[in-house]
Amino acid sequence: MADNTPTPASDLSHLTWKSEWEFQVATDSRCLYIRESGGSILAASVFTLGIVGTAGYLSWSILFPETPNTLGEKAFGILMLFVAAFFAWIPWLTLKRGRWMVVFDRGDPANSIPGEIRYQGKRLSAERVRGFSTRSCGGSPPRSTVVAELHDGTHESLGPVGISTWPAHYAQQAATWMGLPFRYSSL
Repeated sequence: MADNTPTPASDLSHLTWKSEWEFQVATDSRCLYIRESGGSILAASVFTLGIVGTAGYLSWSILFPETPNTLGEKAFGILMLFVAAFFAWIPWLTLKRGRWMVVFDRGDPANSIPGEIRYQGKRLSAERVRGFSTRSCGGSPPRSTVVAELHDGTHESLGPVGISTWPAHYAQQAATWMGLPFRYSSL
């Protein structure tokens, strides 16, 4: 592999990953990799399975009791069945989506290789990006996400959504890596 070739997505094991909150960061000669940590995925799975197990047990014991139930108890059992189904759907969706990761590739201007940002199966040319900022997603407590501000005045959300200061930290790191400006946004 040449010195300035990005690491193939299938071979990220040789990189040295550094944990930063619920994410991991690594670099090679031209790319900055930021991905979801295994710990955050495991914690979410344990929490979700706890809810699914509890709601599933409640719905089973209410819908198939040893003694007859009232109509209100049966309605509550059906509600718990829907709660269990919804929270069982979340890990399935997460496993289907896979581990979240974004790659900031500076490119190699000397060899006419353009820079790009790869995320969620998409590619965003670095030439289109004016800078990085954070945007409010609302909620209580307030949540924000990282966006790439484009030269045409629009923006592209790079995700993920967070309630901590992590999105701003991630955006600053990406801006520094790509040689682009970063600004806090109140939008």
